[in-house]
Amino acid sequence: MPKSRAQGALAVDDATDRLRALVVSGEIAPGERLVERHLAERLGLSRIPVREALQTLVAEGFAVERRTGGVAVREHRADDVAELLEIAHALDAVACRRMLVARTDVTELREVLHRGARALAEDRHDDAVELNARFHAVLTDLAPAPMVRETTRPLRQVLGWLLRRHADPGLIHAQHVSLVDALESGDGARLEQVLGAHARTSLEALERTR
Repeated sequence: MPKSRAQGALAVDDATDRLRALVVSGEIAPGERLVERHLAERLGLSRIPVREALQTLVAEGFAVERRTGGVAVREHRADDVAELLEIAHALDAVACRRMLVARTDVTELREVLHRGARALAEDRHDDAVELNARFHAVLTDLAPAPMVRETTRPLRQVLGWLLRRHADPGLIHAQHVSLVDALESGDGARLEQVLGAHARTSLEALERTR
């Protein structure tokens, strides 16, 4: 790839990462317009990479094209989030069942849980929430399920944004511990119980925020 084209691709990646971070952090609120010129000035970039970055955010589900023109941060209805959660948990269940059969090494998941426990003990709520989300990303990466991995990644990005203020990260962490325990022991019945409880907990937390 010629140097100029490579630099252009890097500029688009940089713009996408920075714009996504502004949306996920809440600095740009749901429903707010994403004005190309203003964003380019804010990021210190030209408008071309920002324009392409906005299209990427639309494709990822973080933004939508407005009927009247332009792009805005996407606003999700509670029912939409509930549906996304159900899909994500169904995909997690497939990944876990394949891990159970393959006897996948869960050392990396244990490390994420250790970091999450430390965050909870130190009352670092945001870090605990982020590590709960990280747990699912690692789970997907470890599972011998490439189609699940391909499908889950963009979905998890959006859910991580929508659920970053989960009502009880400690409870979610405890369920993650139980899930890894079931995987490590090879206990299929226990795994199904934990998966069901985990899905119910997430949906109940969502109901409380409506």
